[in-house]
Amino acid sequence: MLSQPRIAAAFRWQYLPMVALVALKLALHLYANRDYGFLRDELAYIDDGKHLALGYVDHPPLVPFFAAAARLVWGDSSLLGLRLWPALCSSALLAVTMQMAREFGGRRLAALLAGLAFIAAPIFLASGVLFQTVTFDLLWWGLASLSFVRLVRTHDERWWLAIGVFAGLGLLTKYTVVFYAAGFTLALLVSGDRRSFLRPWPWIAVAIATCIAVPNIAWQVSHSFIGLDYTDAINQRDQSIGRTDSFLPEQLLLLGPPAVFVWGAGLAWLLRARAAAPYRVLGWTFLFTVALFALSQGRGYYTAAVYPPLMAAGGVGFEGLRPGRLRTAAVAMVTVLLVAGGVFAASVSLPVAPAGSGYFEFASGLNEDLPEMIGWPEMVETIALVRDELADDERDYAAVLAGNFGLAGAVNLYGPRYELPGAISPVNTYYYWSEGRLDAPVYLVVGFSEQHVRDLCRSVEVGAVLRNSEGVDNDESGGRVYICRDLHRPLADVWPALRRFG
Repeated sequence: MLSQPRIAAAFRWQYLPMVALVALKLALHLYANRDYGFLRDELAYIDDGKHLALGYVDHPPLVPFFAAAARLVWGDSSLLGLRLWPALCSSALLAVTMQMAREFGGRRLAALLAGLAFIAAPIFLASGVLFQTVTFDLLWWGLASLSFVRLVRTHDERWWLAIGVFAGLGLLTKYTVVFYAAGFTLALLVSGDRRSFLRPWPWIAVAIATCIAVPNIAWQVSHSFIGLDYTDAINQRDQSIGRTDSFLPEQLLLLGPPAVFVWGAGLAWLLRARAAAPYRVLGWTFLFTVALFALSQGRGYYTAAVYPPLMAAGGVGFEGLRPGRLRTAAVAMVTVLLVAGGVFAASVSLPVAPAGSGYFEFASGLNEDLPEMIGWPEMVETIALVRDELADDERDYAAVLAGNFGLAGAVNLYGPRYELPGAISPVNTYYYWSEGRLDAPVYLVVGFSEQHVRDLCRSVEVGAVLRNSEGVDNDESGGRVYICRDLHRPLADVWPALRRFG
C-alpha cells in the first residue's frame, strides 16, 4: 500500500502541470479583460439580464441569468465582472479536455499536449474573453462528451443522466446543440453502439433534456416560434454577405494551424486505433456534425464544440508513439509550434494591443470583434449632447430610437448617467420591450440610414456624427445622430414593418 506522502507526490507529478495550465489560462483572460470595452453582443446580454424571461428572439434563456448574476454582484458596467464567466467557462473546458485525455487512457504527456492545443486555438482564446452564448455552449457539450467517455470506460449507464442534463443546458443556451446531438445520434447508429437505443437509458437522457428545455419551448410556442424566423434571417444574411463561403478553411484557422497536428492525430486515433474502438463514436460524431453544419451553410465557429475530444485523443495518439528519438522529436516539434502559434493567436484573439496602434490595426484585420469594443460610452455621450441642445419643450420628452442592439444596449447602460431615456429599438427582443413607449414628439435616431429616417419623418436634421477618441474605424464610427420630428405615420403603426433581426 502506498503511503500518503507517495500518493501526494504521485498526484503532484500527474496533475499539478494540468492545474498550472488551467491557472495560466484563467490568469491570461483576467489580465486581458481589463482593457477596451464591451462588445455589442455583451451590451445586449446585459439588457437581457434586466428582462429575465423564459425565452428571447435570438437565443434561449439561460445565459441572461448569468448576466443578471454578474450585474447583481459586480454592478451594471463591470467589464471584469461580466467577463469572469467566460474566463471560468473556458478554463473549465480546458480542464475537461485534459481530463478526457486521461479517461482515454492517456497519462501526463497526453493531457499536456491536449491542453496546449486547446490553449493555442484562437476560437478557445476568443470564447474565453467575450460573454456570449457560445462560451457556455462549448462547456456543456464538453461536459457531455466527458460524460460519454466515462460511460464507455466504466460501463455505468447512469452517465446517460449526466448527458441528458448537459444536453438540456445546451438547449437552454444555444440551439446549435441540436446539430451536435444529431451528429452524435448518427454516429451511434453507424457504430456498434446503436444497440444502446434498445436500452432505456438514452431515452431517459432525451426525456431529461426535453424537460429542461420545456420552458423555452413554451415561450417559443407563445411567440409563434419567432426563434425560427430569427435563425432563418441570420442564416440568409450570412450567406448573402459571404460569411459561410469559407466554412471548411475556417476549421483550420479557428483552431490554429499548429493544433491540426493534435486534433488531426486525435481523429485518426479515434477512427483507426484498436485501443480507441470503444470511443470510435466520437470520431464519427465529429465527421457527422461538421457535415451537418456544412450542408446547412453554418458559420465556421459553430463546430468548435466537437474539437476538444479530438484534442484529448490526439494527446493520447502522440503519447502512444513508440518511445525513441522519433517520438521525442515529434512531441518537441508539436510543442514548439503550439507555443509559438499560441503566443501569436493570443496577440490577435485577446484585447491586448493598444487601441489605435499599428498592431491593433493588424489584429483587427484578423479579429473583427476588436474594433467593435471601442467607443460605446463616447457615442452615448454624443447622443446626450444632441438631446441637451433641443428646445426646452422637446428635451424632456425626446426618445432614442436605435437601429441595432449594440446602440440600444449602450444607451441603456451608459445613458442613465446623462438622464437619457431607455432606448427603443425594433431589433430582436427589444421589439417587444419597446412596445408601449412609441409616442414621443421628437426622436434621436441612430443606426438607421438617412433615407430610412426620411421615410419615417417629415423633418430630419443631423445632430452629430458618432466618433471615438481612439480614432478606431468600426461599425458605428461615422454614423449620424438624426433629429426626427413630425412622423409621416405614428411610430406604433409602422412598428411591425420596422422589425429587424440582427
